[in-house]
Amino acid sequence: MGVSNPHTTHCLPNGKVMISTMGDEHGRGKGSFATFDSVSFEPLGLWTKDSSDYGYDYWYQPTHDVLISTEWGCPLSFSKGFDPKDVAAGKYGTHLNVYSWSEQRLLQRIDLGLEGVMPLEVRFLHDPLSTQGFVGCALYANVFRFYRKDDGTWAAHKVISIPPKKVEGWALPEMPGVMTDILISLDDRFLYFSNWAHGDVRQYDITDPEHPKLVGQIFLGGSIVKGGPVKVVHDVELKEQPDPVYIQAVSWKEAHRCSSFPWMGSV
Repeated sequence: MGVSNPHTTHCLPNGKVMISTMGDEHGRGKGSFATFDSVSFEPLGLWTKDSSDYGYDYWYQPTHDVLISTEWGCPLSFSKGFDPKDVAAGKYGTHLNVYSWSEQRLLQRIDLGLEGVMPLEVRFLHDPLSTQGFVGCALYANVFRFYRKDDGTWAAHKVISIPPKKVEGWALPEMPGVMTDILISLDDRFLYFSNWAHGDVRQYDITDPEHPKLVGQIFLGGSIVKGGPVKVVHDVELKEQPDPVYIQAVSWKEAHRCSSFPWMGSV
C-alpha cells in the first residue's frame, strides 16, 4: 500500500479495521489510512487517495460526515530521537486534517501554528450530535478546541496552555510539559491529560468547552520531583518542586520510589 509506521486502530461501521499511518515505504512523512478485513486481517487498501504531510491519531463522526486526523512528524526524524532543529525545519506537524467521511477525501487543513507543534491525540465529545472536540499538542503542552463553523468548515483555537519551567540540570534551559495523552469523560464534563516531562495528570471542567477550568492535578513521577537531577529555578505555577511518589506493596520490605512518567490514560 506504500505506507509505514502504523499508529491508531479503529473499527469501522462497515466491519473493516482501519489503521492510521505516518510514513511512506521509505520513512518519509505521509499521513494515510490502511484498511483490513476484520476476520482475516488481509489488507484491503487505503481508505483515501489523499494524503497529508504527516499522520498520527484520528477519529470520525459519520453523523457530521467528518474524519479528523492529527500529525506527529516525519518517521525519519522522530525515529532517530528528538532534535529541536527538526522542529524549525518543519519535520514535525502542526495541522489538523479534515476529511469527508462519505467521500473519503481531504477537504481542509487547519494550521495550529508553532503553539500546535505535534498535535497528537484527538478527541470528539462523546455526544454524537456534538460538533466539537479537543486535541493535545505535545511539544509545548497546549490544548486546542476544534469545532464546526456555521458555513460547514472547521476551525480551532487554543483553550489551555501549560507554561514551561526554567530549569538547570536538563537538556534545555526551559522544560515544556510535553503533553502525551488526553481523554474526555463519558459524560463530556471533564478533560484529562498527562504532561510527560513535568510528570502531572490534570483534570479540567469542560462544561463550558471554550473556557476549560483546572479542577484537579496529581504528580506521578516526571523530571521535576524533589531529589532528582533537575532543579527548577522559575515556575509560574508551583511554589516548590513536587514530592516523589512512593509505592508500597505487601511483598516489599520498603516502599519503592516511582521514577516513571505519566503517558497514556483510560476512563
